[in-house]
Amino acid sequence: MMRTEQRIYKDIADTVTVYVPSGWKKIIIVAKIESDNGETTYDYIDESGAQRWFVPDTHNQYQVYLAFQELRSLMSTTNNLWNTACFSIDRSDAFHIKFDYEI
Repeated sequence: MMRTEQRIYKDIADTVTVYVPSGWKKIIIVAKIESDNGETTYDYIDESGAQRWFVPDTHNQYQVYLAFQELRSLMSTTNNLWNTACFSIDRSDAFHIKFDYEI
């Protein structure tokens, strides 16, 4: 059974908040997915407002990537396929996601 969009967002957030360094204000994950490959980058905004990168362990990087692939598949039934998703979450667990579509 496929997860809902909301469940996928929560699972992504739960996975990465364990690995982000303390003192973060916002986490930014960019997933670029094509039909046969992709990449995911991880950044955060610290308390001083500086943007920095972090890297979850390999297993969890892969789990986040798979979650974005699942999200893309779930959304493909109703929308055009996006190839880039920018997911951000703040310390209050509020999140925002933006999708980019290239033709």
